[in-house]
Order: sequence, then structure tokens, then C-alpha cells
Amino acid sequence: MEALFHCREYDSVEGIETLKLGLRDSSVLLRHEIAYVMGQMSVAAALPVLIELCDNLVEHPMVRHEAGEALHALGVITPEVLACLLRHVDDPCLPVRQTMQLSLEGLQRKCPPEIRAKIKERNATNDPVEAPKLQATDSLVAELQRQLLDESESLWNRYEAMFKLRNMDTKRSAAALAAGLSEKSSALLRHEICFLLGQLQVVETADAMMDRLADLKEADMCRHEAAISLGSLGCVAVVFSGGQAAGGHNVVSGLFDFLKALHPSSQLFGFLDGPKGIFTNRYIELTAERLAKYRNMGGFDLLGSGRDKIESDAQKRSSLEACAQLQLHGLLIIGGDDSMTNAAVLAEYFAANGCRTAVVGSPKTIDGDLKNRFIEVSFGYDTATKTYASSIGSVCADVSFSRDAYHFVRLMGRAASSVTLECALLTRPNLTFIGEEVKAQNLSLDAVCRQVTDLVLERRKLGLNHGVVLVPEGLIEFIPELGDLIAEINELIYNHSREETEQLLSASARKVYELFPATIRDSLFAERDSHGNVQVSKISTEDLLIDVVKRQLAEHQFDGKFATISHFFGYEGRCAMPTNFDANYCYSLGYTAGHLVHHQCNGFMAVVRRLKEDYTQWTPAGIPLVDMMNFERRKGQDVPVIKKFLVDLEGALFRYFAAHRAEYRLKDCYRNLGCIQYEGSAANAPNFMPLVCNAALK
Repeated sequence: MEALFHCREYDSVEGIETLKLGLRDSSVLLRHEIAYVMGQMSVAAALPVLIELCDNLVEHPMVRHEAGEALHALGVITPEVLACLLRHVDDPCLPVRQTMQLSLEGLQRKCPPEIRAKIKERNATNDPVEAPKLQATDSLVAELQRQLLDESESLWNRYEAMFKLRNMDTKRSAAALAAGLSEKSSALLRHEICFLLGQLQVVETADAMMDRLADLKEADMCRHEAAISLGSLGCVAVVFSGGQAAGGHNVVSGLFDFLKALHPSSQLFGFLDGPKGIFTNRYIELTAERLAKYRNMGGFDLLGSGRDKIESDAQKRSSLEACAQLQLHGLLIIGGDDSMTNAAVLAEYFAANGCRTAVVGSPKTIDGDLKNRFIEVSFGYDTATKTYASSIGSVCADVSFSRDAYHFVRLMGRAASSVTLECALLTRPNLTFIGEEVKAQNLSLDAVCRQVTDLVLERRKLGLNHGVVLVPEGLIEFIPELGDLIAEINELIYNHSREETEQLLSASARKVYELFPATIRDSLFAERDSHGNVQVSKISTEDLLIDVVKRQLAEHQFDGKFATISHFFGYEGRCAMPTNFDANYCYSLGYTAGHLVHHQCNGFMAVVRRLKEDYTQWTPAGIPLVDMMNFERRKGQDVPVIKKFLVDLEGALFRYFAAHRAEYRLKDCYRNLGCIQYEGSAANAPNFMPLVCNAALK
């Protein structure tokens, strides 16, 4: 569409020839807009193209209508043009027939008398009357509204009233125009009313156009024009929800640019400090100047974020009132799986209570667990994994030189080990734990630590006293006895004190609990996260493993050196400068979200597909949030949420890793990829997750 309207600036035969190529496209909307643009250009070469469109009875009526209107807009009177219009004044399609009649009436004023007489003989209608700018008195507006709605009036007279109301350019005259959308006799008239309302940009007329857009029985041309005009009334808000992820500012930038491309008067607001900003009605307007310094930058500091949930009836009602006060056509929630659940709840509540704000989501999480048959990868994952891999690579480089310690690296990812798997593929450490595999094999804490102990013993025989071990932060929940313990604590702690919970633990859970040092026990009872769960990121799982491994080595009477250094790479990956992939991906998500809001797709998520291809081949789409949801246990209750994606042990990524890890175990195959690249051949390469074929892993 952007290229199409650029062609309008080239008032030449070459411009028309370029536009003709677009008429081969399968999109009715595109062909319709091409006919419109040709009518705006002062090039006679467009006439035969437009005449051919009018004469093509298998062409969509919306395209034929626009071609007929373009013939009038060009204002070039030739026998061929007049013959074409006369052929179709009795066209079987009513909107086309009415368009041709109106075009003939319009050309009458420009015709010499002999041609005018010929037209009137064939199509006897009232002479057209110019629509001057009149003073908008209440009585005159009421009279023009009556004329507009009166189906006994000629279509030309009704058009005259319509344009007089438009030229008054007041809220009262705009309301009178909007009232015309209730008439039933002419889709063409309703289509033109929507067009004029878009020019007037009076927000109070939005409901009338939304009704036309939502009516699936309405003519395509009218629904299309209503959608376009609503865009010119565009008033949208955005909010960050949950933890930071690189690229979030570009989602906002893409949405902003989409709205401004629709119409310069469109407005974008940002709710502050997360979902709480919605129900407390705290917001700022996002201008080009304010947004400029945040484009392509990491973090969420443009608006701030938060983990508050909009759950209570009072919060939902306050959120609705805030959106109604701003007269929002759309609300974009940028967040992870739980934030998308919140988006679905709001969308349902808004629809049930007559709120016209379309709630749309954008997939955000660095953990890689927001992935399914619709979402190829969430934004921020690429930047986070490459940031961590850069640091792990530095650790590997250091250990290759010093050769005197084992480095245990804990990585973000509570529910899924996708980040750890990705980093292992990028850096090739000696040992990598994948939580999903630990769970599938039902490995106990002792069995997990035994893998590290065996590694140390085997490498010692080779004269090696160093290594790198990757641990996902959620490993502790994948180990059966530890996961059972945490689940029991999560269930009990909401109704009992710590002391009571410790006493109510089952015998097996208490046995595991008593093995933990005091620091780990305290972590299990620390402040819960927003979902009511233990914050596993605050549990030093790597130190727990090191402690158990030391005991196991002592049992083997190990007399070698087992020096250890532990790391946690977490929050630095959330707000790093986004990679080229995430910068482009996020901008595309924002632009896609703009389209969904524009078309009032309430309760949808913006997604972009074919991410393994060059970004020029990416495909935007909108997916209903409910299609992704299932029930999970939260705060002692079953609630609907989007199912988390876990590492697929039968998938290409894990199978490739499993086939090569034995080699990494005893040999130092480390890779140090260095810092994130922004130029050169590797700058635009995506992460492994969207690459589903084994060939991509070579």
C-alpha cells in the first residue's frame, strides 16, 4: 500500500504502467485502491485501464465502483468514457449502477450542450447542484439530515446533502452524517458517508462506523471504507506487562508508525508502570519526539512495566472506564503468556460490557516458553540467548587458559530450558542439564549430581581439572522430589504460616526439605512471584549441586582438585540492546498489532511467521488468544492460561544436541562467539529456535 500511494506522486504514463502491474494481484482491496489512485492522477493513459475495469463483469463490485468514480474524478470527457458510463447505468449490481449514474451527473457540468442533452435523454435525473460551505445552524443541519435519509429523494440530492454536511465541518453536522449510516437503500451512499466521516475525524462518529464494520452482512465497500476511516480516528494505547525483553520499544515504534501512516492525527498513549497504569488511569501521550530516543533501544523504560494483574471486577471496570475516557479504538498489551491471559480476560470483559476498545497482544518473553503452532518465537529470546552466549563464551575462553576450575552457569528459564539448550548449541560446554530431560528420566537430585561427579572423575583421568556446566534456573522444579516439595509449599503457603507449612508437609517432602541448607530453605519461603509461586531465580541451584557433588566426590575418596566458580546470567539479558533480528521482529509485531486494532480484532495476538527467512519474506498474522489457552493450577485454583512451550525431546534442536554432547563432555570444543553483531554476514541471523531443520544446525 505504501508503494501504491508513492506512485500517486508520479503523475506520468510510467506511473500508470506501474500501477497496472498491481491489478494482477489477488487482493480486491489492492485493486480497489489502485483504481482510486489512478483517479487522483492527471494522466489520460489511465482511461482505458479504468474503462476495462468497469466493463469486467467478473471483477469485484468494489473495484468496478472505484473505477467508475475514478473516471469522473479524472474529468476527461471522451466518447469512450461516456459510452462506458452509459453501458453501466443499468448494471445489475446496484452500487456499480449508482456509481455510473453519479459519474454521468458529475460529468454533465463539464460537457458541451449537445453531449449533455444526449446524456439526459439516456439517463433523466435532476441537474447536479454544487455543495457550498454553509453556516451550520441547527435547523439547516436537521433539514439536510432529513434529505440525506429520505429514500424518495434522488441519489444526487442525497449526495448534495451529504457533501453540504461535510463542508459544514462541525460535530453536529458530522453526527447528522453518521446518522445516514442507518439507511438501508444504498451501500454506495453508506460507503461515501464513511469516507467523508474519515475526512472529518470526529471521534464521536466512530460507533456508527464500528457498527457498519462489525455487520458481516454489510457490503464490502462500506465495511472497507469504515475500517479506513476508523483508522483516521485512530486512538490507541499500549502497555508493557511483566519483565523486560529486548525490542519492546520497537513494538511501540511499529504501532506508532502504523497509526501515523493511517492518518497524521492518530494518537498513541502509553499506560505507565504496567497493567496497574490502566486501572489507575495513569498514562502519557507518545509523540514522535518522545519516542525517537527509544527506537532500537533495550529496556522498558519508556513506560515502565509491572506484574500486576487485572483480576477483580473493580479493576476490570476501572480499566474499561480508562479506555472509554480516552475513547480508545485499541489497547496493545505487550507481555508473556500470563499477560496474554490478562489480555484475553480484558477483551472478553470489554466485549460483554459494550466497550469498543479492541484488546490485542504481542508475544514477549526471553524464556522461549511462549511458542506454539502460531508463534515461532517470542521477542527478546534472540537477544537474551546471544547475550548469555557471549558471556558463556568468555567463561569458556578463560577456563581454556586457566584450566583450574569448574564453572557452573545458571541461566534464566523457569518452566522451560530453551535458553539453556540454545546457549549450549552456541557455546558447547562440557555438561548441560535440560530440565525436561531430567523430568522425563525421573532423575533424583542424587542422580543429577552424579552426572557432574562422573564428569569430574573422568576428566581427572585425562589430566583435566576444569570444565563448564550449564544449569537452567528451573532445574530444581524438574527434579521429582524437589518439584513435589515446591508444589506442596506453593499449595499450603496461601493459607498457613511458614511454621505451619513445615509441619503440614508430607513425610517424603519433609525428608527432602531437611536435607537443604538454611539458605535454600529460606529461599523456598521468600516472597512469592505474581503467580503465587516460589521465585526459583533466587534459589542458588548451582550451589546446591556443587555441595552435593563435593559430598559424592568425598565418597569416592577423590584426591584431585575440584575448585568451583558459580555464575547467574539473568537480568542482563532482558534489557540488552536488541539484536537486528529482535529489532526487526518487534517493529513488525507492532505494525501487525496496528492492523489488528484497525480492523477491530478484539482478543487477538499479533504474530509474525516464516522467521527463518529473510525479514522481507516474513508473514504477519493475527491469532485468537483463546485458541492458545488451557487450564493450569495457580494460587490453589484452576485458571485459563496459555500453555507454556517446553523443550521437545523429540525435536530437531534437542536431537542435534543429544547427538553431539558426548563429544563436548571430555573434549574442550568450546566456542566463543564474541559480542552481538550488528553489521556483516552474521548480523541478521536468527537463533536456532525458528530453524526447524537439522541442516540449519550444521
